[in-house]
Order: sequence, then structure tokens, then C-alpha cells
Amino acid sequence: MSRTDDFEKRRVELYKANSRAWAGEDVFKTGASLDTSLKKNTAFIKRIRAGITKESEKQFIDGIRSTSLEKYLNEISSALCESLGKVSKNVDLQSAVEVVSSLHQRFTTKFTPFIELYFVNSFVHPTEKLAKKEEKDQATKTRNLLKLTMELYLTGVFRNLDDMPDSELPLFLMKLKNAKKGDIPVIIPVLKQVMSYEPDSGITLSVMTSFLKRFGSIIFEDNPRHEENYMIFIRRLFKSYTENAVAFTEKYYKNIIKMKATAKVIAIKTGKIVENMENTADELDLIFQEFKGYCEYACPMVGVELPKLEAEMEKGETSKVTLVQQTQKSNQLWDNEDMRRFYEDIPNLESIVSKEAIESVNSKIQVSDVKGAKIVDIISRLDIAETAKDVDDIVVDFWEWGLSNRASRNRLSKHIVELKDVSKFKNIARFLKINQKYFEKCIEDLITRLDKSFRFQIHHDTITEKDIIIFSELIKFKMVPIHVIFHKIRTLILNIEVNGNIDLLSLMFEGCSKILLYDDEYKDYTRELIQLLVQLYKTKKFSHSDKLAVRVFLLSLKPQRPRAQKKMELLKEERFLLYLIKTQLNKKTYKIVSNTIKCADWNNLTIYNRIEKIFSNAADVSYMNIKYLASIFKDLTLNSNHSLRTVVVDQVIEDITVGLENNDYQSSRTRIAQCIYFTEFVNQNIISKDLLVPMLYKIVCFGHSNNYPNKNTYAELDPPDDHFRIRLVSLMLNRLQPDILKKNQISLIITFIKFFNYYIFTKDQPLSVDLDSNLSEAYEHLRKYWKVDNVTKPKSYSEAVAELQSALSTKPTESNEEKDKEALDEDDNDASEASDGSEASSESDEEDDESDGEVDMNEAIGLKPVVQDNNYDESESDDGGSGEDESGDDSEDNSENDDSDESDIEEGKHEVVLDDDNDDGMDDPDQAFHEAKLDIEFKKILDESLQGNNSSSVNKGLLSDRIGTPESILYKLKNSEDSSPENSDKSVGRIKFTLLNRAGKKVQPKNILVPESSKIAMNVTKEQERLRAERDKIKNYVFRYSALIAGVAYGFTHDLSLKAAHAKKKEEEEYQRRIKLIAEAKEQYKLTHPPKKDESASFDLENPNLDFAKAIESAIASLDN
Repeated sequence: MSRTDDFEKRRVELYKANSRAWAGEDVFKTGASLDTSLKKNTAFIKRIRAGITKESEKQFIDGIRSTSLEKYLNEISSALCESLGKVSKNVDLQSAVEVVSSLHQRFTTKFTPFIELYFVNSFVHPTEKLAKKEEKDQATKTRNLLKLTMELYLTGVFRNLDDMPDSELPLFLMKLKNAKKGDIPVIIPVLKQVMSYEPDSGITLSVMTSFLKRFGSIIFEDNPRHEENYMIFIRRLFKSYTENAVAFTEKYYKNIIKMKATAKVIAIKTGKIVENMENTADELDLIFQEFKGYCEYACPMVGVELPKLEAEMEKGETSKVTLVQQTQKSNQLWDNEDMRRFYEDIPNLESIVSKEAIESVNSKIQVSDVKGAKIVDIISRLDIAETAKDVDDIVVDFWEWGLSNRASRNRLSKHIVELKDVSKFKNIARFLKINQKYFEKCIEDLITRLDKSFRFQIHHDTITEKDIIIFSELIKFKMVPIHVIFHKIRTLILNIEVNGNIDLLSLMFEGCSKILLYDDEYKDYTRELIQLLVQLYKTKKFSHSDKLAVRVFLLSLKPQRPRAQKKMELLKEERFLLYLIKTQLNKKTYKIVSNTIKCADWNNLTIYNRIEKIFSNAADVSYMNIKYLASIFKDLTLNSNHSLRTVVVDQVIEDITVGLENNDYQSSRTRIAQCIYFTEFVNQNIISKDLLVPMLYKIVCFGHSNNYPNKNTYAELDPPDDHFRIRLVSLMLNRLQPDILKKNQISLIITFIKFFNYYIFTKDQPLSVDLDSNLSEAYEHLRKYWKVDNVTKPKSYSEAVAELQSALSTKPTESNEEKDKEALDEDDNDASEASDGSEASSESDEEDDESDGEVDMNEAIGLKPVVQDNNYDESESDDGGSGEDESGDDSEDNSENDDSDESDIEEGKHEVVLDDDNDDGMDDPDQAFHEAKLDIEFKKILDESLQGNNSSSVNKGLLSDRIGTPESILYKLKNSEDSSPENSDKSVGRIKFTLLNRAGKKVQPKNILVPESSKIAMNVTKEQERLRAERDKIKNYVFRYSALIAGVAYGFTHDLSLKAAHAKKKEEEEYQRRIKLIAEAKEQYKLTHPPKKDESASFDLENPNLDFAKAIESAIASLDN
């Protein structure tokens, strides 16, 4: 019996004893006289603080029996808690349980609640981030105390929260106590508390792993001794914790792969390793390894799937086929077996050189001249070596002669630089590869020199062939880091237009193209860069010579081309069936096609599979002919071929689902055809009508969160700007024959329409005009048959929500008698259909066609389908109906030639205006019939006039003009209100049109009157009103802006003139003011300076006695004055 089983028995014994102690029994027997001396009690406390071990267990229990201890319980509790955190070994753990149980049995409530408080407070999360060392110590302590907590719970020492005083409980337990959950075992909140501490850091993974290793068998195996409810709760805790660990494992793994890939991309682009990203990836890898280790141990035990690591799965898959593909891969990489051995079979240095030679290489002291002669001999032998064995022998001699030193490495590096015959460098490269562990610095320096040489050659239009060949040889031996290799290739490609770069690239690939193209480590990068070169070749402008060089380089690589897929050869019968369905199927021929398919060899598996594919793919026919395809399918599977019906219906439903999943706009036509086909299955009772509403809900809700569209959430498969599902549902409702549905089915569809209206307003608004028109047509189509008013489109989102809530709260129900009656009627109908056979089916189809014609005629007249009138002319009705049918057939035949024609014809069919009595404002059925007949004849005239004499194609624009909209009804109601008695002559309610009929080169005009209520008249009138309104609007804009501009111009010029006049006036006033000031100054000067008399100014020049000298002096004196 194992030690674990022995201790489990001891757990049971301790559990019983401790439970009795909690009940108040005196379980622990002490001595007759207890030692109360201070020395004994103090010694006991010191021993406990020193630690509890297996060896000291008996001594502690004896001390508890013989010593008083009661006065020192606080000191004992403190010392015990300190030592329990250090207990880690299993044997010591069991001894600690024995000691604590003994103390509990003796002191119980005086001791145990306080020990329990210490334990639960030890699991409180630290408030601040701990350092790594403190974090590690905390995890160790938590691991020890958690195992002790579980052991004490299993042995009955720890019970529940009620045993501890409320005042000192930690917060995470106080919440439970306040919630009146004090009876919960203490181990459950403690486990939850430990698991919740930084779950993404993996700190608690080692704690939980250790816990499961000790108690996993107890937790995950039925044990009647423990309360099963609480054990189930612990299992759920571990399952949730393990599922989170699995999620984090997968997340960290993806992050590491992504980070390493990003680092590689950056390294390739820059040619340098990003150290920060590498360090972060290494740290994440350590955390990932911890999560992975826990998951590998815990997942099988807990019942959770192991994390899915994609790269490891791929590695496992590829390892299975390695041996099979090894020969083929070698043939791709190397020309022969000898070359493969030279480059791939690299021996381990320790396997060819003795350990003593490697370790004692530095102790072999020789004369420097001797060593120099020997290294020269080694280098010369490398130059003349021929085989891989020759190089291996040189390596052995190199180490046996003790030449592994810095001088020898420098001599070898110098020889590589001075090497003339580079063809022999492969021997040096193999020598370096074998000694890579001891020649790291030498290889690193060589790669750095080659890297600088490459950079210089790329940007300076030079070619050093020797360096390129050496670089290629190092690549073959995989001694060059990947980022260095592909950085050079990428830089060459991006600068391919620089002179000489294409030659560098060609020379490099000439030496190592095979290993770059086909080696698993390099091929993905190489193909990406070749694709980049191809893209540049197509987009960049090269000279003629460079373009030719790039083309030759690409051809020299000889990339693998995918094998051309062989076209499947079809049998003649298969081709004939496809021809019938794709080109000959229409309303007139579908019965003939059905009989022809019946005559096919159904026992031939190939023919049967082709028939199955034909009826599973409704996109091969036009929208108008899908109805007849469904009719043929019903005819073929009515009484037999139930397996064919099952397969086809299942395939159609699956295709609709796949279309919702892919949501590819390129397959829109196919998806529309599938939904119409499904609706025809319902119409023709091929499948149960109860399947219609679930399919409608599936189309609307697929891909949304919880299958419920929400305006505030984003669905990737159905974004808010994608209205295609609205188009699908509107087409299905348009194609639906409402008269085949029962009352409960109608109520379900009405409820769906309320939900559909809500769904519409979760999309971006407004809807496109054609989509809104199709939607209105669908609702009008259902209202006419069901005679209800609640099938309408609401005006706002809030109104749609209110209608949906109202519909869901007031859901109609049927009585049991009505349900039973409908079920009996349905059974009778099914039985009659099964007994009638294919002939009855054909007759019913004919009757359906006739009744369809009658319904269409009544709707065109504007009467309800159930109304009968004595004045109704059957011949006129049939003529009108046949005219419609002939026009429809022509459009169907022509629609098969072009997909765009098919879509136009389909829209034309769905959007024909169906006028009601009240809408036209006519109470006389004869007048209504006359109006409808005129519309039909006018459409026929328009078709004939636009077709021409020799043309048989339908005009697309005309058919698109037949589209009716709900606005036509409002328009007619408006006209009926505005009409007056004064204008009640022949031309009232008519619009004059002129038709131009071309007969050869002659153009003959013809005037006709068209009712105002017809679509073409409404369109023309509305267009004229729109143009008139636009013209008026433009006139108003022109007048207003002209007036504005004129006013601005006048104001500007008037302002300028006013300013100029004011400035001139101000200048004149200033001038006058200055003149006045000058005059006043002169007057003032005259008053203050009166003029003097000039006595010497007058003298007579004629006087002979004139003294000229005196006269001159007097004149000068007068000037001075």
C-alpha cells in the first residue's frame, strides 16, 4: 500500500477526531499534571518557530500533551503560522497537519479560528506590484499555505466561514458573510481568490499545478466522505481556470509567432535584428512555457481540450512525410548525391576530433615559426581539397596540431580576402561550418565585410564577383542570417533599375538559386520577393535592355506552374439536358422539357447525377423561368424519386446558407435565384409551407450576435451598409402566392414582416429607390390577397420597434378545432395529389396558369379577385390575358440571351402597377375594364413601335419603364381630388403622345391618348413637373444671386463715391483754413513790424554832380536794413 493511501486513512481518522472536538468532546488526552514552567513553554514556542518536520513531529505532540501552553496561545499561534509558511515537503506537510490537529483537539475554539484567520488573510492580493524576487517568494508561500488549507479542510480542522470572527475577516470573505453564505467551506473562496490573482501573468500556475498533483485524485474522483456539492463547485473552478489557461496559451503562442514574424520582416527590410522585439518575444515565451506546462498536466485531468498550437500541428504533419519527400527534395536542391553530402552531411566536431585535443589546444606550446608553417600547410591543403573527406581530415589535423588560436584565424581571414580562385572557397566554407562553434567571430567578421561590400555594389554600379560567390557559398551552408540574405535580395529588387543590380541579382541566384527556391527555410521569403519583382516588372518603366534582363532572370528561375485542370468531358445526353434547361425552357415548353427528361436513362448514374445538379442549380436559368424549373422538378418527383427531392431541396437550403456565410457580391445573382427557387418550392407544395418563415428569419438573422440584429452592434457577415438581404426577402415575398397559406401561417408571416421592418431600420438609411420600390411592391402584393392594412413599412426606427413589440405581445392563436380541420384538409389534399399522378399534376398546372391569368387581369382592371361582375366580357379578358402572356413569353425568350436583360425583365414583372377600385376613383367596373384594356393595348403598341420591322428583341428601357411604385396610387388619388366637372370631355384624364413609327427610311408620326393613371403618363407628368420645378428653382436662384451681386456692386460704388466726395470736401476745407491762417499771420506781422522810410533809395542818375560812391554805400545800407 502506498504512502498516499496510508495518509488517506489517517485523514479519515483525523476528520472524525477533529469533528468530535468541534462538537465539544474531549478528544485529546493530556497528562495528569501539566508543566506550567516558563522554560518549558518558551522552549516549545521556539521549536515551533524553528519549523515542523517529520523528525520533530513526535516531540511536538508530546509537548502538547505534557505542557500547559494555555497562557501562551497567542505566541504559539504566531510562531506556528510563521513556520507553516515554510513547510514544502509532503512528509513535513503531513507532520504539520498532525501537530495542528493536536492543538485543535486540545484548544479548539481558543486556537483554531485564529489560525484560520491567519491563513485566509495570507491569500489577500497585494495592493502594489511586487518585484520579481518578492513575487516568487509570495508564490512559494501561497503554494505551501494553499496545500495546508486543503489538508486541514479534509481533516476537519477548517470548516466554514462561521467559525471565524466577523470583525477580522478579509474583504473577499466579508462579502460572502454579508450575503449569508457563511456555511460555504473555507477552501472554496480561498481557491477562487488565488486563481483570480493576475491570471494573465501565470504567477499562480505553479501553485495550481502543485495543488492538483496532491489533491487531483480526491477532487476528480467520487468520494462519499466529502460533500459532493462542494466538490462539484471545486471542479467547476478548476475547469474554468484551465479553460482560461488554454485561452491564454493559444493567445501567447499567436502573439509570439506574430511578434517573431514581425521582427523577421523588419530585419529583412533593415538588415538588422530588432533587439527589443526579440527580448519581448523571449519574455513572452517564458510565460507561454509555464501556461503550456500547466495545460499539459491539468487538461486531461479536468476534461478540457489541450490548446491548439497550429505550428506544432503543421510540424507533426510534415514530420510524417519527411522520409517520403526526402529524396525528391534532395533532387531539387542538389545536382547529385556527392554535392548533397558535401553541403548537408556536416559532422559534429566532437565526433571527428578527440575531446583531449579540443580541451588542451591552448596547452600545446610550440615555436611560432612551426605553428605558422603548419597553418600555411592547412590553408594550402584547403585550396586543393576535392572531397568532403579531405576537408574533414584537414579539420582533424588543425585541432590535433593545436592551431586553434587568434593568429590562425586571422591568417585564414586574410587568405579569404586575398583568395583568387573562388571556386575553392567551398572547402573553406565547409571548414568554417564544422568549426562554427569556435570560429563565430571569424564568420561574423566575414559576413559583415561581405554585407558592406554588397551595400556598396548596390548603390555604386560596381560588381565584385568574388564577394558574391563567397556570399552564395555561405548561404548554401546556412551560415548567413536570414534577415541579411533577404535584405540584400529585397534591396536589389527595389533598386532593380540601377545599373548592374540585375546582374548582381542574377549572379547571386546563379550560385544558390536552388536552395533559396526549394529549401523550407528560405522558399517562402524567396517567392514573396520574386512576386515583388514581377509586380515591379509590370508597373515600372525599364529600358529595353533592363526589361529583357529582368525577363531572362525570371525565366531562369523556372517557377513551378500549376497543372492545367482537365476539362470534364460531358456525355451527349448531359449536354442535351443542359441545352434544354438553359436555352429552351419557358412557359410554352416546360411540359415538353419535363417529358423529355422523364425519358432520360435514370438508371445511368452519370445521367442521374447530372439531373440532380441541374435541379440543384437554379442560377442556370433566368429568373422568369425558375417557376417552370420548379414545376418540372415537382412533376418528376411527385410520385417517385423522393431521394432526388430530398437531395435537391437540401442542396438548395445549403447553398442559401453558404451564400449567407460568404456574402460575396459576385454571387448575388446566384443567391437571388436560390431564394426565388426556394419560394417556388413553397408555392408548388414541394416542401412544407411551414419552412418558409424559418428560412426568412434565417436570412435576416444569420451572422448576428445571438441571431438578433441590433442597430448598435456590428455584424461582419451583414454590415449596416449592405442591403442585399432586404432585396432577397422582398423578392421572396413578391414571389410568394399568399392564397396558398393558412390563417396561422399568414399571422406568422405578418409577425415576421414586423420584425423585418425593424431589421430594415438597423441598416443605413435611406434605402435605394429600386429597393424601396421592390419592398413596397411586396407589401402591396400581400395586402391585396390577405385584405389587411397592417402590412406596411413604418416611417421611423421607433415606430418599427413599437409595431414589433405590439405584434409579439398580441400574437393570434387558433382554436384546436380549426387546427384539426386544417390538418385534415391538408392530409386530404396530399392524398388526392398522390393518387392523381403526373396527369393530375399537369392539369393542375394548366388550371393554375389559367387562374393566374384571371387574377392578373382582375388586378389590372382594379377589381378584387373574388368580385364577379355580370358585365364582364370573358373574350376581352382572355384577349387581354393572352396579350400579357405573349408579351411575357417574348421577354422570357429574349431574357435568356443576356443576364442583364433577365434582371430588367424580372424587375419589370415585380413592379407592374396593380390599380384598385378606390385608387382609381371609378365606381363603374366597365369603365375600369376599359381603362385597363387601353393600358394593355398601349403597351403592346409601344413594344411594336420600338421593335422595328426586322427586330425581335425587347427594348430594355421600355420594360424598365413598366415598373410600378406605390407613388402611382397617391398620384391617382390626388388627380381624382383635383378633377372638376368643367373638364369632363373626351380628353379629360388623357395625355397626348406622339409615336414615331419607322418604315424603311420613312418616319410616320401617330398621335395617341394615354390615361393619366398609366405609369408612362405618370412618369412623363412627374418628370415635366420636376423639370418645371427645377427651372423655377434655378430662376429663383439666378434672380436672387443677380440681385445680390447688383446690390453689392451698387453699394460698393456708392460707398466709394461718398468717400471720395467727403475726402475732397475735407481737403478743400483744409486748404481754405491754411490760406486764412497765412492771411492772419501777414496782418499780424504788418502790425508788429511797420515799414521804414528808405531815404537813400532815390537818386538821380542824370545828375552830373552825383557822387556814385556815396550812392552805392547808401544802397547797401538800405539792403542791410
